[in-house]
Amino acid sequence: MSTHPQITNERPQSALASASTWLARTLFNLPSFTAFAEPFIQLVKPNWQTAGYRCTVVGNKTEQAEVFTLTLTAPRHFPAFRAGQYVDLSLNRDGVRYTRTFSISSAPAQLAQNGTVELTIRIQPGGAITPWMATALTAGTPIHISAAKGDFTLAQTDAATLMIAGGSGITPFRSMLQQLNHLHQTTQPSATPTTLRPITLLYFARQFLFEDELRALQKSLPNLTIHWISTSDNDAFNHTLLEKVCPDYALREHYICGPHSLIKASRDLLTNSGVPTAQVHYEYFGAEPLSLPADVLAAAKDTPIVQFAHSQQAVAHNPTQSLLELAEANELKPLHGCRRGVCHQCLCKKNSGVVYNTLTQQYSDTGPEEIQLCVSVPVTSVSIDL
Repeated sequence: MSTHPQITNERPQSALASASTWLARTLFNLPSFTAFAEPFIQLVKPNWQTAGYRCTVVGNKTEQAEVFTLTLTAPRHFPAFRAGQYVDLSLNRDGVRYTRTFSISSAPAQLAQNGTVELTIRIQPGGAITPWMATALTAGTPIHISAAKGDFTLAQTDAATLMIAGGSGITPFRSMLQQLNHLHQTTQPSATPTTLRPITLLYFARQFLFEDELRALQKSLPNLTIHWISTSDNDAFNHTLLEKVCPDYALREHYICGPHSLIKASRDLLTNSGVPTAQVHYEYFGAEPLSLPADVLAAAKDTPIVQFAHSQQAVAHNPTQSLLELAEANELKPLHGCRRGVCHQCLCKKNSGVVYNTLTQQYSDTGPEEIQLCVSVPVTSVSIDL
């Protein structure tokens, strides 16, 4: 993920609030006592929630056969966000709460101008919720979203940039380019070097989302160049293509969003071509696939035992599972959100043992510390406070 500091919209908790949060997590594995009371309140008010911001659907537009865009009105106290960030969307279907993570595909300027945000969503075949959302979320439907999160945002400099998008991975880039265009149109260019940074966008897709809009942005932003690459004809991102479309790639900041295969291929190509890892920023849609390095597998040659301390379970770990997946497979229900290491809702205390973080590619210490269950894999036997 990006190395830029994460923007947070949360205020520090008071000592009393911190103690209340700790007690609620200890007793119920929930973030607050109101979260514990929430199911009972929903017997009277089905859409009532303790967390997030209540929005209303004002539009549901079909973009492609399997892609739609929700337009939501946000409350006045919804915090400002940075282009490229995402939200957790929560809704109820047949009495079951679902939470999913989606990038905001509209610019921050749109929120400031008319109080709306847009989420562009790809329908997951066989999914539990996105196929239903495509038709069920009509104008007037209430929805809750979190404050915007994430650090997949453009650096506030005039550094040249290469954007690599695959399929619906164009959504955070749409937000970024819309915002740059807004700044370019409303301020003096000489005073806003960030809007004039050279930007090259490589867009890989079978069908291109927002094609007309992106072509209009290319005409409006003087330093934006877009290369449209059909994956029906060519799905290879190689060094020859990189040199052809962006010969100064070594000097650029790189942003990648799309399918797992595109992110891994692009990241490996750039770093193997000498681009420092600090200049390569990427965002997964969904959890990063578990592909453990040889040294991690070697370290875990003896099957680690995971001790879930509160539930008094001891289970053997499968190296293809994260600790979150292992907990769920053993009928535990840890708090979680995005399942990809960015929302930090699945933070849990590790009492002992070593885990490997598949996102940061770092080993933990052996002692007590907070870990993210969704991106942690045990290397030795561990004890988890769950």
